[in-house]
Amino acid sequence: MADCRKPTVVAAGSFNADHDAEALNEAYKDCKANKSVIISTMSGRSLEQRQSIRDAYISKYEKGIIHDLRSQVSDNYCSLLDGLLDDATEFHAKHLHRIVNNILAEGKDVELLEVLFPLSAIERFVIGCSYSELYKKSLLEDIKENISGAFTETIISLLQDEASEESPSSSEIREYVDILAAVTSEEWNPVNNKLMEIFCSSTLVSLASVTKDYKSKTNKSLLDVVAADAADEFRRGFQVMIGAADDIWQYFADQIYESASGPRLNINKLIYIIIFRCEMDLANISEVFQKTYDRSLHDFLRQHCSDDYTDMLLALIGPEKK
Repeated sequence: MADCRKPTVVAAGSFNADHDAEALNEAYKDCKANKSVIISTMSGRSLEQRQSIRDAYISKYEKGIIHDLRSQVSDNYCSLLDGLLDDATEFHAKHLHRIVNNILAEGKDVELLEVLFPLSAIERFVIGCSYSELYKKSLLEDIKENISGAFTETIISLLQDEASEESPSSSEIREYVDILAAVTSEEWNPVNNKLMEIFCSSTLVSLASVTKDYKSKTNKSLLDVVAADAADEFRRGFQVMIGAADDIWQYFADQIYESASGPRLNINKLIYIIIFRCEMDLANISEVFQKTYDRSLHDFLRQHCSDDYTDMLLALIGPEKK
């Protein structure tokens, strides 16, 4: 799958950080009239190039690259631009901090699981270090103080334990499949240690092998089993873990769709996914989205996003296929 990844944002072939910094400075004088310059620059450069432009801007004008823009655009637009300029680990850490410290949100344990589970153990460790540097408090400490959902201990295990980077043997996969095939409705519970060991100590690649062999053995999708058998309060957490392992592009397509499934758009989640995947495989996710929901990702964004940041999001997901 890695070899088939299709990003929507790539490095510009002809690039001059000083030129781009000057163009942005001029565009900021009237961002509405010059929004195309801002969009094409920020969505048409790689992270490394965007950060070079940021550094050139600071050197030339002795202020932050979006300092003059903040008073002209919405907070969500600023959040989107900040995310496009952050180092990857800081980007994840800031998103996690927003979830942990959102006093209005329910189900924060599952929201954290949605972010942390698709990452490798090494990625989670590095992001945790970045979190501590940014907020002078460990991510684990913050979670223990602010999160109390059913999957809190699962999240703590993910952050404390190291998933094996070695591929499991055929016998280990068969053992995991046998355990999952024997799980009763009551046992789909995050306090089931034997069950949670499978999810928390395995890589996504290992779990993908398990879900595939489970289907071969039982002629059932593990996602379908969880949807039918797990209790309401546990179902979503298990769907996150199984879905991420089963098909990562489908997983993020569903996550994007679900960002608008509540009473209001979860813009932080939407921005996070688009920035996270735009230089990796967002085109693949967009294709899966269209196949699953019978509409383009562009149509989806146009329907649910109506603020000043919409055109930037549309640019980040790439040209619309007719």
